[in-house]
Amino acid sequence: SLAEQIREHMSVVDAEGTQVGMVDSVINDQIKLTRSGSSDGEHHYLPIDRVAGIEGDTVRLHDAGESVFGSNGS
Repeated sequence: SLAEQIREHMSVVDAEGTQVGMVDSVINDQIKLTRSGSSDGEHHYLPIDRVAGIEGDTVRLHDAGESVFGSNGS
């Protein structure tokens, strides 16, 4: 499964290839991002279902820009 392939310190990029964070850990079906890799110094969580695929040490998301952390999925 995707969750099993995601490792600590992997880079998380959006659909356009812009880095949005670094993986801290995977908790259940959520990717916990490191505080140091976030723009506001807080822990962010991303649902696994937002992951489009894994390329090497990079987790690529379906979404881009502001919609990456949007909770409503629209």
